[in-house]
Amino acid sequence: MFDIINYHQEFKTSIFTASVTMGSFLFTMKSFIIQVMKTNVYESELHQDAVSLRRGEGKKEGYFDGLLRIKSLLLIAIILAFGNAIMQLAIGGFKTELSAWCCMILTFLTIFVIMWCVLLISGNLTRLLEYANALAIKKKG
Repeated sequence: MFDIINYHQEFKTSIFTASVTMGSFLFTMKSFIIQVMKTNVYESELHQDAVSLRRGEGKKEGYFDGLLRIKSLLLIAIILAFGNAIMQLAIGGFKTELSAWCCMILTFLTIFVIMWCVLLISGNLTRLLEYANALAIKKKG
């Protein structure tokens, strides 16, 4: 049978280190990511036109709604990463199934939210490149 206690005891130091590293990285990059996306995607004429078109179809959408979602999700990811690191220190030392399960569930939740952030940012980077391509074609032709 799966021994969660030994599994967690073996990996808790690595989980702590990864959580602190990821939380620090996201905290450092959050402002940069938001500013780049705001300037190059959400303030672009193509994005404004696309949102205006969707609003004309009756959808309630703000020009910066996607950016607000990314900002909120990044904040949640940062809090989860640091919370996960604290959890590894605070209750990770107890060799009980409950503490091991709590730590591992929070670890998987943190990974899930960070991956969600990566997917949202990747989608926005794709849109940034599409807008840059359209702008380059417009200037050339």
